[in-house]
Amino acid sequence: MIIVNVDELLESLDQLRDRERLRRVAAWAPTATDRAALLDHGEYGRRLALVAGLVARDVRLIKASGGPVPLLRAGLFDRRITELSSRDRRKTARPPR
Repeated sequence: MIIVNVDELLESLDQLRDRERLRRVAAWAPTATDRAALLDHGEYGRRLALVAGLVARDVRLIKASGGPVPLLRAGLFDRRITELSSRDRRKTARPPR
């Protein structure tokens, strides 16, 4: 299934379970040009925008969706989580004190 825009994405998600929804968003996000349009669809759209931003490594979208600021603040978003040391992974999971 080829999804052209955000409205088609949201319509296709209605019939899926949560896990399949996340998979569909993750498959759509890297090539989508209108990811930010998800922000116009309320709280649900913001959560999907966060997922799309994380998959596409779109820092502006993550910030706009109210995403994981500790991860961005730590400057660790440029590397994959598997490349981080266990100390750095813990640092991204907790807000600074």
